[in-house]
Amino acid sequence: VSNLLSGVTGGYTGSYIFSQTIFTMRTGLKTRVVCVVIILCEAVMFVLPFSILAYIPRMFFGALLTFIGVDLIIDHLVESFHKMGPADYVLAWLTFLAINLLNLELGMLVGIALATLHFVLVYARRGSSAMLLTTRSRVFRAFQDRQVLDARAHRVVALQLHGYLFFGSAVRLLEEVKGCVVIQSPDLNLVHLDGTPSRARDTTGFLVLDFSKVTGLDATAAGSCFRPLGQVLTQHSVRLVLTGVPPHILDVLTRQGVIQPAGAPLDGGALLVESLDLGLEHCEEALLREHGGRRLSASGVGTLRNVGEGGIVSVLAQYLNTTGFVQDDLDGLEEFFTQDSVAADSILFAKGDSADTLFFVQQGEVELLTDDGERLQRYIDGGVFGDLDFFLERPRTFSAIARTDSILWRLSSRDLGKMSAQRPDLSTAVQRAALRSLCLSASTVFIGDAEEVQLQHAGDGMMMHASPMLHRH
Repeated sequence: VSNLLSGVTGGYTGSYIFSQTIFTMRTGLKTRVVCVVIILCEAVMFVLPFSILAYIPRMFFGALLTFIGVDLIIDHLVESFHKMGPADYVLAWLTFLAINLLNLELGMLVGIALATLHFVLVYARRGSSAMLLTTRSRVFRAFQDRQVLDARAHRVVALQLHGYLFFGSAVRLLEEVKGCVVIQSPDLNLVHLDGTPSRARDTTGFLVLDFSKVTGLDATAAGSCFRPLGQVLTQHSVRLVLTGVPPHILDVLTRQGVIQPAGAPLDGGALLVESLDLGLEHCEEALLREHGGRRLSASGVGTLRNVGEGGIVSVLAQYLNTTGFVQDDLDGLEEFFTQDSVAADSILFAKGDSADTLFFVQQGEVELLTDDGERLQRYIDGGVFGDLDFFLERPRTFSAIARTDSILWRLSSRDLGKMSAQRPDLSTAVQRAALRSLCLSASTVFIGDAEEVQLQHAGDGMMMHASPMLHRH
């Protein structure tokens, strides 16, 4: 307000006196009395008929300015060594030298240019990252299918990209990605895509790149990095799967020819999928088809014929098929269960409903959904769901919906109690099957968490964050 009034009336504008502030702080006077004394002294100097400064030696002012200058140098160029990183400390010295060798304005511009260049270099190294993920989708499959996928898990490499990807960061990022992909060299040895030796058991079949955490992608990175990557992967029969691509990044990838318009594959190399979970599901289905002995349901889901057609006995038998087990041990099981045929899009239960029923999928497809409709897990032939809330005797924590026409077997808590009283052997078998089902369901989460913990604590930094390195098989 004072500056506004002074300007309107033709006076001078006031400003902070940096040197006066430093001098006052160094003397330890942290009181408003200092301001009052300064005002009074300046008022006296103004009304006196002669200049007091004419009687004060110039050496006094020179010493005072020298004191302030030395104090600033010690603060910002010496003691700041313990308050800054090495790069920031060097930038401070370079800016100081530029100001003295040139002038204040040019020196400041040189300092800003150097700081900008430093930021670009640092962001190219650390601004983007890729995290190695578990290669399991949220699909709960039959026991035999899980065993097949366990044996072939190394065929899928899934990476979640983070940050803004421009040419500098993308080049470094893709070099590390190549270190995770295993191919067969001309001399029939297994090597990584970057040429380094590999100890993997087999080549990589799928590379899944998730873009859901990527904030931006420039055209140079898309055209000079991701397009050549897709072409190299195609040459080595590795399928590139892009998931969770935001619309603005999809537009860049399309314009640069990484993917064709409408998400069509480029030379059979890249496949665009809505989410990471669906992308991993696609890879699992392909691995199961490679294994053979599959048939596809109407939704394209692989199923086991004996599970889909053998009733509740065959559903439970897949979990109990161990040494000493005979399927005849489950005779009389069906009288405790209720078989239901449900139409597609039927709601089986909603969040908050009473969890008094355990469900077994003989044939079809069922999904568990969160409050916002996100798929938590998908169950196909042989799946068991609703077990957690059923055994904990608490209300449903999720909703369940049949995605296709399905055949389900229901076991109520009342019928389970009746079974325990009349056929304790069957009750034990059912609870054992449910326990193995829970273990399979939890294994996806625990394996994924264990891999991420291992990535964070490995000696060479297997997760690209502060130390941008990825795990090599």
